[in-house]
Amino acid sequence: SRALSPAELRAFFLSHPAAGWARRPLKTDLPHHGAVVDAASAAAMTAERTVVRARDVWSFLDTDRDGAVTAEELVASGRRWHESLRAAAVALRGRRRRSKDAPSTTPHRP
Repeated sequence: SRALSPAELRAFFLSHPAAGWARRPLKTDLPHHGAVVDAASAAAMTAERTVVRARDVWSFLDTDRDGAVTAEELVASGRRWHESLRAAAVALRGRRRRSKDAPSTTPHRP
């Protein structure tokens, strides 16, 4: 089984149609940290964000930290991702149930 390298993942994020979500352009008409950015700056910021996203995904996928992502690690990472989403959904349902059980008004204390 061939392993995936960080450079291959970065190239995928920067160019593959299936990774378009990672390259969503930065809006130039909204303020970023208090300033509206020009188109060239927005393009540079989008590329930087894409590279950082690739690095974040890499760190999640490389479970044994050997610098390569194998098919087994992809499966293991998918399981971890699924479990974290499942745990978040369970926690959210619990918070919603508790908020429905709470009284709608606080009793007045003299």
